[in-house]
Amino acid sequence: MSAKYAALVGLTTSALMAITDVSVAQSAVEKARQARTMWSAFQCGIYAEMSGERQEQARLFVVGIKAGRDFIDAINKNQIPPEVAKREVPIGVNLVFGGPTPDFILGRIFESASNDAFDDVVKKDNGIALENSKWIMDSELRKAKAKTQYLKGNCVIVK
Repeated sequence: MSAKYAALVGLTTSALMAITDVSVAQSAVEKARQARTMWSAFQCGIYAEMSGERQEQARLFVVGIKAGRDFIDAINKNQIPPEVAKREVPIGVNLVFGGPTPDFILGRIFESASNDAFDDVVKKDNGIALENSKWIMDSELRKAKAKTQYLKGNCVIVK
């Protein structure tokens, strides 16, 4: 084997290893971002439900469950390093992440995302908590505000 050929093989091997490292890092980020997809899908599903869009709520629930299962599986297989998780996973997921089974964990996350979305519609105005006496009780106003949250959240693109 010539020195020129050996050098070429060495460079090719180094380049492939660098590409593999980048690919693994991207894969970890993509897997961590499934937590964002899950959280957004669950929140958007509540906005859709409150807007009277039951079919869209069902679609978003399925998206959230799939993304959540993929995310939890990646966590359980140590495929998401802690530094990536800190950067990519929503705080709402981190706060309730834990439990005996993946479905239990998903249930906790769904409940938290749902409560957060409900509160956005009923108990907050532009992210600021309202006094109890100012919570939105009128069903038509809730429906309109939920629709606004759905649109603001770009929920139609959650896939």
